[in-house]
Amino acid sequence: MRSRKTNNAARHHRCGKSSKVAGALTVALLLAQVLFTSQAFAASESTVPTESPNATTSTSAPEVIQRDGKYYLYQNGKPLTATGYDDLEIEQHDNFPDLAEARLGSEYGLLDAKTGKVVLPFVYQSVKTGTLDSIGLIQVRRDDRISFVQGDGRPAKSPSYDAIGDFDESGQALAERDGKLFVLTFGNGQLRGEDAAPRYLPSIVLPPGLRERATNPNGPLNGTYVAAPYPDLKTAWDAWRKGQLLEPAQPAVVVKGDIAYVSFGILVGPQLPAMPNTLRACQSEHGLVLRGMSEVRGCASTAKPLLRFQREADGSLRCNDCDSGMPHKWLRLPAATQSLVGIGVGIARPVNDTGALVRAVMPGAPAQLAGVKPGDRITSIDGQSTAAMSLEQITALIRGQPSTTVTLGIERESRQLELRVERKAIVVEAD
Repeated sequence: MRSRKTNNAARHHRCGKSSKVAGALTVALLLAQVLFTSQAFAASESTVPTESPNATTSTSAPEVIQRDGKYYLYQNGKPLTATGYDDLEIEQHDNFPDLAEARLGSEYGLLDAKTGKVVLPFVYQSVKTGTLDSIGLIQVRRDDRISFVQGDGRPAKSPSYDAIGDFDESGQALAERDGKLFVLTFGNGQLRGEDAAPRYLPSIVLPPGLRERATNPNGPLNGTYVAAPYPDLKTAWDAWRKGQLLEPAQPAVVVKGDIAYVSFGILVGPQLPAMPNTLRACQSEHGLVLRGMSEVRGCASTAKPLLRFQREADGSLRCNDCDSGMPHKWLRLPAATQSLVGIGVGIARPVNDTGALVRAVMPGAPAQLAGVKPGDRITSIDGQSTAAMSLEQITALIRGQPSTTVTLGIERESRQLELRVERKAIVVEAD
């Protein structure tokens, strides 16, 4: 292991990671970090008093020392532990004490970096302290099951899983348990929700706030296209577990008029050329041409395309001019995956609880117009109690034919409400 400071917001991308805006933002953030660190260091230096001959020696930071093929934790030249470890790495975190990941043979544990005290016993197949920064918990693997412990080593109140993807900056990750996929949401060191994963999860690297809007948003090829080897999330997840994808999501091309958003960066394989995440699009009934953002909008440019797709009879796109490491066939997601008949709520089943918790309400959706609010608990649907229902059953009852109504029993701050909501087609932006 090597000493490092973990930052889970960082992502690994290949093709798609060099967007000018995203690149400039990254450089700016790095410069800001360097300046902040330099200023903080200068400030700390200026506050250190001149040491007098009688002053006590200040305590130095713990360090890892290698001796006779083993690694030891030292401070001020003295060992903090008598045990020598096969591997040892000090991990620093902004809001938690420094910890040292250690390995004895094939088993991992944790030490308090300042005292050498064992925080986690050496019984784990792996220990990831980097998750402290994103969800406030440490991720551990034991007996081929992944679970979580708190920063002081106490078990967290959450189920165990067979596999978990990387956490994003909002504390969410995909996970698998007993063959089923879930979206986990953590906050303040607790599992807040476990949602059934969607069937499709196209991945676009560039955040929505940094994307350029289409001037002419209409076109015959508008839609979301995913690589043919990964037509749904389950297939993409299996490919990720086999090492074929860097992230458990589908590489995607989203076409909106004269703009296209692309993400090929989560593919594993030959190094793909750097490419912006946002490209100029020229689309017609016959195919799609993508050029750099420096070119004019629409189809007026005569510059050589970066990518050229031919439209197939089944509605898919075939890239005739692509890098050899990129899939050549891209399937168009059916319209039903982007337009669902429902009421416009996001629900979750709270841990160790029954019913369904409303996590989010789409602005302007039928649920909002009927008075449904985030934090409401759905206790019944059309008179049926949700206490023993799964999230899939609850979702199926809420959805239905457009222009029909569903009656929700709502619990809100100890009050019982009954709200009638009309079902409508809800357009979900692919991302």
